[in-house]
Amino acid sequence: MNKLTGFLLHDWRRKLLAVGIAFLIWSWVDGQISFDQEVALRLSVGHSEDSEENNLILSVKVPPGWVLTDPPTGASMPITLHGTNSEFNDFKSRQCNASISVTFEGDPLQDIKEYPISPEDFTWVRPSDAAYLLSGAKGGKQMQNLTFQRIATQPLSPNDHDVTIVGKPSDAHEARVEDVRFIPNQITLSGPKLAMQKLNEQINDAHSANGTRESSGLFASVTLSGNERDNVTKSLRLAQEWTLRGISMEPEQVLLELPVRFLPVAPFPWLPSADDLIVLPANDLASNGPWTMEAYEPTRWTAGLPNVDTDIEINAQWIEAHVELLLPMNTLNANSLDRTILPVRAHLFNFDDPEEEHFFRQHLVIRAEDPASATVTVTRNP
Repeated sequence: MNKLTGFLLHDWRRKLLAVGIAFLIWSWVDGQISFDQEVALRLSVGHSEDSEENNLILSVKVPPGWVLTDPPTGASMPITLHGTNSEFNDFKSRQCNASISVTFEGDPLQDIKEYPISPEDFTWVRPSDAAYLLSGAKGGKQMQNLTFQRIATQPLSPNDHDVTIVGKPSDAHEARVEDVRFIPNQITLSGPKLAMQKLNEQINDAHSANGTRESSGLFASVTLSGNERDNVTKSLRLAQEWTLRGISMEPEQVLLELPVRFLPVAPFPWLPSADDLIVLPANDLASNGPWTMEAYEPTRWTAGLPNVDTDIEINAQWIEAHVELLLPMNTLNANSLDRTILPVRAHLFNFDDPEEEHFFRQHLVIRAEDPASATVTVTRNP
């Protein structure tokens, strides 16, 4: 141990100097060795501020009427360069950007076009450095394909079959999906032709009376929390499935108005007793009376608010307090038949608030379940 320590410490200044010189020589030699290295450029469509503000961008100018579908925007495009570490790092660290303007004549019947590209075809921000580093790359010319599709455009008036409502409002309410409104009610869809064909198939199926789809899946779904008691308003965008396929919508979002109403309340049924009938007597002099009425056989009645969004409960207590059944014998006159069938009529009464009385007279529907049986026969005495 002492011998080893003595060896290391003996003339240590010269030994440290030798190690430093050896390291410098190794670093210089390593910097002169050229080899292949890969750099990845991020794909961007059209002129992008990314390509000016950031590094490692490949900007593709797409022919009019076409859209790039593969690789997708943001994909990594590997490029092989050949040079030393210092050359590679210098090129990669600043203005390692390129662009290419794609032009071709597509057959009118052709919807897909494969277009081969090579790094030598790019317009590089540093063209001389790029040409130098590309020239020595092994493996021949680097080729990749870009796939383009024709752009298809279609106007559409969305309806309730284009949105999926997940969940329900509060227990006392219902969402009336069939009455949804879209603002604006006209949109324009645009995207790769094959993706547009798929979307159109789903829209047509959902909109068709004989279709199998409940929803086209056009828009992102709307989720209800279970507490909604009033109209729901949501901003809708295209479902992610379609945006990932390159489809866009103009405008980018629409406003959905979903009506939320009280659940319809079934009409309240009740069976009155014979004693509940109030007879309005005839004017014997004016009607050539007197009159005799046959026995009244009660029949079932119902009362409800069918066209009103309300939580008002019609029950037995309410009926007893506000509904009376009348036999209008006071309508008989000299021209009435000696044997006349009079309908029993429901009459509202006993309201303290005139506005409340007006509301029920306007909206409450009271009827006999069997109108033909809600009658009493009266006979004129000889």
